[in-house]
Amino acid sequence: MIRKKKDYQSIFYILFTLLVLYLLSPELSSIAKEEPVKPNKKLVVIDAGHGGKDTGASGVSGLTEKGITLKLALILRDMLIKKPNLNVLLTRTENIDIAPEKRVSLANSKSADIFLSLHVNGSFDPAQKGIEIYYYSEENLELFLQASPGQTLSPKAESEETSTLISTWNEAQNAFIPKSLKLAKILDDNLRKLQDLEVRGIRPAPLYVLTGTTMPSLVIEAGFVTNTAEESALARDEYLKAIASKIADGIGEYFEE
Repeated sequence: MIRKKKDYQSIFYILFTLLVLYLLSPELSSIAKEEPVKPNKKLVVIDAGHGGKDTGASGVSGLTEKGITLKLALILRDMLIKKPNLNVLLTRTENIDIAPEKRVSLANSKSADIFLSLHVNGSFDPAQKGIEIYYYSEENLELFLQASPGQTLSPKAESEETSTLISTWNEAQNAFIPKSLKLAKILDDNLRKLQDLEVRGIRPAPLYVLTGTTMPSLVIEAGFVTNTAEESALARDEYLKAIASKIADGIGEYFEE
């Protein structure tokens, strides 16, 4: 059947409108600015935690977690893309809020080889300081809740159907825990090479942003913004570059083994 000219014009306008809406989407436009993924390379997805209205933890001087994580993510990306065997994708490149499940979905849809979610810690005790690395696990859940009451954990089941779905999400990452732990140990060893930097070690936790990832995945807490000395350090590009360089070195070692 032959369509009339007006029919084609209508279809064109609909497709054009959908394209404009797609390009104007803040989340998608942020991701679209990244370098195109090239074949035969490992893909590292870097997640700058928080963003938009979700500021995360804040320091006394007003330094915010969302700002620190984005700057650290951009620095780390610039270091990693220089490695010939790596592709890099950021979940956000702007000050926007993206739900944890969308961050995970992006990494899964791109078949990422590593997912790193960057964060900064906060505590009511201003003496707390140092870098922590988390991998997904439900071990020592009660101790973790006592030590980190503000962390976003995996969603709780409100029905039998939801319980089955959440269990499936958990099992997705459970299969990669050995590789996640291997990556965590390599990064921990590299970060300990930095002088005047306290590394608090590797810890298990059922963190929401790691739930459902189908690749080795970690959360890196790059220090305590509520500690005045670390807040001052986290505000300096040189300090973030030092941390990023050790993370980049660790990722390189991981893929070499």
